[in-house]
Amino acid sequence: MRSVSPKTHNHERRPSVLIAQAEVDAIEAARATEEHPKSSERTWCCVDWCDCLAVSGLVLTILSVIGCIMTWIIMSIIALVDVTNTSLKDECHESNIWVALCVCVVLTGIGLVTSGRSINKDESSQIMATGVYTLLVNIGLSIWKGVELFSPCPEDKLSENPVYHLLLVSFIADMVCYCIVFIALAAFYCMFIYHIRYIR
Repeated sequence: MRSVSPKTHNHERRPSVLIAQAEVDAIEAARATEEHPKSSERTWCCVDWCDCLAVSGLVLTILSVIGCIMTWIIMSIIALVDVTNTSLKDECHESNIWVALCVCVVLTGIGLVTSGRSINKDESSQIMATGVYTLLVNIGLSIWKGVELFSPCPEDKLSENPVYHLLLVSFIADMVCYCIVFIALAAFYCMFIYHIRYIR
């Protein structure tokens, strides 16, 4: 008669024990779901509503920004048509706020028209390079607008002109965007440092 060692006997029992434990866990999970169906439904409902509100808020924000930009472009075109560069030069000979506003309108319009196409067609590296070039151009343009707006003559004599007002709106919008980008980059850097120091 062949003897069975205790080790072989234990190895034969382990799969059956694991299967029994898995069945017990599945039964307990099913009971928990049956006992609290409303809580799980509420959780999924909350997640769906939160996602819906987040997407709706994002869409409304994007549409609002586009609407504000289009309104600014239309008002700027009207102001550029009504006020000539010669009339502004008569009051401030060295002022170029009319040219600065015209360049801003053209570049903003080109950016709105080409932004969607560049995202769809270009690769990620090309999109990043385009974004860097656009940021550098906008920084240079913002510096030019600041120089034109806060020079002594335009600030004193042209501050009531619609061209001056619209260029000032564009300058303030640029500063707000730069602040948002700076805060976002600072937050991303802090999260990155926290991930390296504490999570890893």
